[in-house]
Amino acid sequence: MNKEEMNKKYEHIYNKACEYLDNEFSKNICDFKNDKCGEKRNMKSCVGCCRKYKNKLLGPFAIGDNWKDCEYLENKKCSVKNIGCKLFTCDYLHSKGIKFKIKDIPVLQEFNLIQKIIIKSKVQAPQEVVIKKLLFWRNRNIYLILLILVIIMFLYFF
Repeated sequence: MNKEEMNKKYEHIYNKACEYLDNEFSKNICDFKNDKCGEKRNMKSCVGCCRKYKNKLLGPFAIGDNWKDCEYLENKKCSVKNIGCKLFTCDYLHSKGIKFKIKDIPVLQEFNLIQKIIIKSKVQAPQEVVIKKLLFWRNRNIYLILLILVIIMFLYFF
């Protein structure tokens, strides 16, 4: 399969996974009432899942109250498709027994371990960015990568 065909295939898989997760969330599993989810109902903040910590010196390490709304949040809706964000479930959903995992979404089983880690961890990014990374890692052998890392660590420490 050439790169263009593989890109279309990954877009199709990505869109199917997003559709599945969107369908699950359309059932109001977050228990929204008056524009507040069950997790944030008794708090000042309305925005729960779509926030990230931003600190110039420490990056993602949370110290203080420097939370920013996701740049893709527009009119209380996400403007991009991101499986990593859609997989996120808060403590409120966990208490209801709801937790989404990559292994529970059949179409995502097409991806290798590294690609699954990318899908899970590459949050608040457009679909195109994620798919580009998935394409890069599609033929990479995890064992070769681990071997290279071990060799680098060995050379560094000994």
